[in-house]
Amino acid sequence: MYHETLGEITREEESGEGVATVGYGSRRVEVRIVPDDQAFETLLAVAAEVVARLGKLDSAARRTAAEELTDTYNTTWRMYDEVQSNGSMKAVTNPPLSVGEFEAKLSLAAIDVEGSGTVSLSYDDEGMFWGHIVVVSSRRGADFTDPEVGLVG
Repeated sequence: MYHETLGEITREEESGEGVATVGYGSRRVEVRIVPDDQAFETLLAVAAEVVARLGKLDSAARRTAAEELTDTYNTTWRMYDEVQSNGSMKAVTNPPLSVGEFEAKLSLAAIDVEGSGTVSLSYDDEGMFWGHIVVVSSRRGADFTDPEVGLVG
């Protein structure tokens, strides 16, 4: 199906889930719509609102993630052991980051809109969290006034 804001949406027949890919800056961002117990059309409207406001929402979400996770990165995740080709371990310590430097490393990878009313923005983080994904979520749809930040993976 085609949507004016989201473009082409591929629907999974069995689950009713939908996936669209939208352009955002130089990137392509996947938008996943997971109906659960809500009408697909209801969540489609939420997804379209998120995409229409994406610049503002992305900026606020990246800033919130940076404010909440920079200290965690600096005190724990920037130090690790790396396996060398001979099997030995080498301690690695990356430089600490400011909130602004941390924020600059985040790039939007996906948007999830779920039947529970949750909208999540998922971010690539240039490997800061060893393969985990930074997720900023709102349980109030496109209203990100009280977002939650977490690591997934």
